[in-house]
Amino acid sequence: MLMYVDLEIILNIPGDARWAQNGITVAGGHGYGSVNYQLYYPLGLWVDDDQTVVLIDQLNHRIVQWYKGDNYGHAVAGGKDSGNELNQLKDQTDILIDQETDSLIVCDQGNRRILQWSLRRGTEQGEILISNIACYGLAMDNHRYLCL
Repeated sequence: MLMYVDLEIILNIPGDARWAQNGITVAGGHGYGSVNYQLYYPLGLWVDDDQTVVLIDQLNHRIVQWYKGDNYGHAVAGGKDSGNELNQLKDQTDILIDQETDSLIVCDQGNRRILQWSLRRGTEQGEILISNIACYGLAMDNHRYLCL
């Protein structure tokens, strides 16, 4: 059974509020592109316990990992042009890290599948967990069940 829930968040921000600019760029920041310090349509952010950032670089068809303090990212999945091979992604929309198995789980919407990459072994291709599925978002509950 699918269930949709609408959430409404109400913020009371005064009209004369001032925002301090004190953020730092932790990934990208060098314009659109495909080299290891650029991103092209980033989506789906995951931050690990050690502040490693993993995100979707959708139009480069890859998942990129940025270690804290680095000026460039490392492709950990995809990056082999758009396609449907096990080392390719197409219109990926969400990611999560399964910390128990140290693996990356990707919603590969354009290929109608959920893929898993082992981060321990540094695999070159993913393994299909679920195929022929319309997916957009991912979550994992405390029993390690995937919620789509």
